[in-house]
Order: sequence, then C-alpha cells, then structure tokens
Amino acid sequence: MNEYMPQDIFNFCAASAASCIDHQSVNIEDFAKLISNDYRQRFIDDGFEEDIIIAAHNLVKMMETQFPARRLG
Repeated sequence: MNEYMPQDIFNFCAASAASCIDHQSVNIEDFAKLISNDYRQRFIDDGFEEDIIIAAHNLVKMMETQFPARRLG
C-alpha cells in the first residue's frame, strides 16, 4: 500500500534539487522531474514535482540572501 511522502524525504529532494544549480548539465526542474518519476511509484502524492521545484528555488533564494558573496547559478 502506498503512502504519502514523508516530510524528511521531501526536504531531501528539495535540497538535492537546489544543489543541482551549480551543475551546468542539470537544472532544478530536470532533477525534480527525474526524482519525482522514481518516487511516484512509491508515494501517492500528486504534484510533488512542482512542490519540489518551488521549495528548491526558495532554498536557493534563501542561501543567496544569507551568503551573498557565494552567488549560486
């Protein structure tokens, strides 16, 4: 029986997607799509790909605000 994605796994997905911004070949959207396809088989959440993208972009904004000398992207 499938269950909803736990918050800690969602947080890990968002943080992992945000870390992809330093890689030229992968962006947040591509990573979120890839990881969502894997997790979609295990969890019943619908639309968490979009939520991961939003959370990852918010995390990048927060990091850029906190550490302006280290510009991401």
